Amino acid sequence: TVLGSLWNFPGSGPPLWHRDGSDSHMLVAVTAVQEYPTSVGFIYGQPYTHRGACDFDPDTGNLPPQPENGESAGVHLSLRKGETLLLLYSTKHAATPNLSDIERCLLYGVYGPVGIRDEHNHESSLPSLFDMSAAEADRLGIRL
Repeated sequence: TVLGSLWNFPGSGPPLWHRDGSDSHMLVAVTAVQEYPTSVGFIYGQPYTHRGACDFDPDTGNLPPQPENGESAGVHLSLRKGETLLLLYSTKHAATPNLSDIERCLLYGVYGPVGIRDEHNHESSLPSLFDMSAAEADRLGIRL
């Protein structure tokens, strides 16, 4: 399990379509913890692009949806306070531009089988608090 936040700042650029991964059997949950206007930018998703679905093509993961070629169209997925979006790790998606003057933060979690980590979004670069000695915690200013 990995938990984090997805920030979208005012003036953010065009959508960058991507998959978090194509072979991992993981689930992504994104939750809005406060009410935002739709202009802050949320998420585009492309239905049927998860692993094993009819529009899954690992070679087009970074391309926008192409309905003119028979693919499903992208869908705007805005969230109200307390709503949660669930998608498979391999689903093609993108952040929508933030056209407001408000910073938007969504909480997310990635869940998968034991031993599988979200290395695409979270590299293992920081020490885990659970594996840290008291001396290491003290050096970082953390009280255990």
